[in-house]
Amino acid sequence: MRKLRKTGAVDRDGNVVIIPRPSVAGSNKPPGWNRWSPAEKVEHLLGLSLDRMHDYLSWPADELDPYRLAAQTQVIRVVAMVAAKVGVEARRDRERQRILEALTRREFGASGEQ
Repeated sequence: MRKLRKTGAVDRDGNVVIIPRPSVAGSNKPPGWNRWSPAEKVEHLLGLSLDRMHDYLSWPADELDPYRLAAQTQVIRVVAMVAAKVGVEARRDRERQRILEALTRREFGASGEQ
């Protein structure tokens, strides 16, 4: 993998294809990380713009050399992980809202007034 990163392949536009390496792990997150949008998190993790990630994902996987396949796989992995975490957070928010509504109905009646 290190050799692939160092060799550098060039795509059709003349841009060097890099295998992105996630830059944030555990407690090593920048300030405000929890308030960042999913797109900002992915861009930061991979060090690539969303347009560049789209380019990587648009390559047909069956025609890629090992270097480009590794780069595409890394982008897919990080995007999928961030998307999964967003889904979990959304599910928790819906569940929290459902529980609060149930407690409110139980405490204050169906109309929400006392």
